[in-house]
Amino acid sequence: MKGARMKSMLDLMVGPPGLILLGSILGAVGALWAAQQQTRFEGQLRVKSEKIAELSSETLAAVTGGDGYCYVSILVDGNKGRWMFIREGKHALYDVTARFVDLDKLDEIEGQISLDTLEYSNTVMNLGTLIAGHASIKGEFELDKFPTQGLNVFFAARNGGFCQDLRLARTANGWKQAIRVMRQDEVLLEKVDDEFPRTADGAVRW
Repeated sequence: MKGARMKSMLDLMVGPPGLILLGSILGAVGALWAAQQQTRFEGQLRVKSEKIAELSSETLAAVTGGDGYCYVSILVDGNKGRWMFIREGKHALYDVTARFVDLDKLDEIEGQISLDTLEYSNTVMNLGTLIAGHASIKGEFELDKFPTQGLNVFFAARNGGFCQDLRLARTANGWKQAIRVMRQDEVLLEKVDDEFPRTADGAVRW
């Protein structure tokens, strides 16, 4: 009886049912292998896509200047000052212009905006290309004639716009300055010299 049962099972394994079972097993193994290969391929494709995106982003940043910016500081020489434009960031900035707004003169015109008043209170400098890690020095002026309320500087470049507050004050130890650069509501840089005058609560009058 037992031998007959074993023979019947062997017939099932060897005969058509066995082939069907073997085919099912091979199909499952093939599907598992294909799934593993697909997962490996998708992983490799994702890595390549990320590298391509990174290279594309880097290329775009090299052409536009990326998220970099510049600012202007005052180079003091006795009672003379010169404008020193400093580039911050990895890439060069292109097609840079700086529009200086004299806050003292802006108060004088009392909001009466016209071409004449804009010319009176605004000064525009074309800076061209600013190379990363370098400074560009331009112009000369008398420090005593610097606006008492300071300047607001609006920069435009190939990568967009940003602005700067520039304040200057004479102290017992010479001229001190305060610099704040912003893009929209984000503060990109804030530099305030020691001994620069502050309010009673320690703030700078921007």
